[in-house]
Amino acid sequence: WTAGLLLTAGGRIPARTVRGEVITVDLDAGRLEITTLRQDTLTVEVTERTRYRVPGVESPTLADLNPGDRVAIAGRIVSTDPPVLTAAAIGLLPAQAGD
Repeated sequence: WTAGLLLTAGGRIPARTVRGEVITVDLDAGRLEITTLRQDTLTVEVTERTRYRVPGVESPTLADLNPGDRVAIAGRIVSTDPPVLTAAAIGLLPAQAGD
């Protein structure tokens, strides 16, 4: 985890940035699970305010993410047991050589 700050309409809030691989995407529940670089499982909740960056997609959404995708996520930890993060932004990372 890398500490950071997100700028929001209400000011600054403590935030976390995490990278990992998507395990599951649940469109109905508005969440995904990832395996972090430390091999931890993290549940990521999305809201209507979550922003997405998916190269080649003009208006990306949660539906554009798939198991096996590598992502970087910025958001706020809302629970530590189990670990849950509410995402402010999710970006799809480029595939690594050999993927």
